[in-house]
Amino acid sequence: SMSVINYFHESGDMDTFQRLVPDVMKILDARIDDFLKHDLDIVWFGWDDRIGNGWCSHSRHDNCPREAHLAFAGLLVRVCKDFQHALVLANMHLEAQKYKETYRELGRQLTNVPEWPHGFGVHAAAYAINSGIASKSDVDFWMASVLNDPVTICSFSQFNQYFILQALGNAGY
Repeated sequence: SMSVINYFHESGDMDTFQRLVPDVMKILDARIDDFLKHDLDIVWFGWDDRIGNGWCSHSRHDNCPREAHLAFAGLLVRVCKDFQHALVLANMHLEAQKYKETYRELGRQLTNVPEWPHGFGVHAAAYAINSGIASKSDVDFWMASVLNDPVTICSFSQFNQYFILQALGNAGY
């Protein structure tokens, strides 16, 4: 989903973007339907001992830590926001409204989990910051607690590290 959004922003190719929108919607809607499910299989997301090994599958009895689910939830909230903005640029206002409402609802659900904000680790905090739903006090808390050590904020995954660095920038650090 993010690669399609990035392609559209970089190329301006509205025809291809509009052609791919139904596929992106199908992917996003499937993840929206199982948002924050405790038994959600999260595959190809981890590669860091704090969020799982990259093959986090409950169906195979893997240990899928809550941090992975919270980080994945933050990523989904952010993608809904970014997709909504791209849909507006593509003059697809009806579809954009759906994802704007979804962004708000998923953001509300995420900020109401019992772990918010004190139980979020490096990855979940970074994804929450990048989603735009964290308050200034939440960001300040994470910057003072889990995102303040240059050793522990390094992810074993370049994919996840990019988003940690982006969160530091979005937090003004």
